[in-house]
Amino acid sequence: MPAVAIVTVVAVGTLTTGLVSLAAHSDVARVVIQIVVLLSGFVLWAPVLTELPGRQPLSAVGRGGYLIVQSIVPSFLSVVWIFARRPLYASYDHHARVLGMSAVLDQQLAGFLAKLSTIAVLWTVAFTLLTRSQVTAGADEDPEPLIWSDVEREIERADRRDQRTHRPHASIPPEPPPAAPPA
Repeated sequence: MPAVAIVTVVAVGTLTTGLVSLAAHSDVARVVIQIVVLLSGFVLWAPVLTELPGRQPLSAVGRGGYLIVQSIVPSFLSVVWIFARRPLYASYDHHARVLGMSAVLDQQLAGFLAKLSTIAVLWTVAFTLLTRSQVTAGADEDPEPLIWSDVEREIERADRRDQRTHRPHASIPPEPPPAAPPA
């Protein structure tokens, strides 16, 4: 839960109109915001890692569920971009048009691509984790479970084999016991 909260706060915070405007006008602010976003990416992926010192790893189902939640919660702002009727960021409203698109269309496409790419990456990893866990779980299962009557039967067979191999034969005399060492 802390990772979901941290990533959501960073995603929403860095996309507020004030920070976006600041980043559009200041190279230092833009670099700081990009570093914060990069660090939140490490926070996002940390619970998925199985070999992270100092913590218990989540199960495959837990990691898959976590990634699906991460694909929905932090990127809810993309829905705001998609359905906005006017540009949300005034600092980008007056820039030259790319491919003749209006600022609203550019923003809507950005929201759609952000949501689509987030879902594509996180759900692909989640489904891969879940599929692999099912394959390994199936490989560990015994097709026929061991029951007590099988164990008893194997013990009886082992006893009979043991008796046959250790029974003295009539043609071979038993060995005398070892002599006591001289004193």
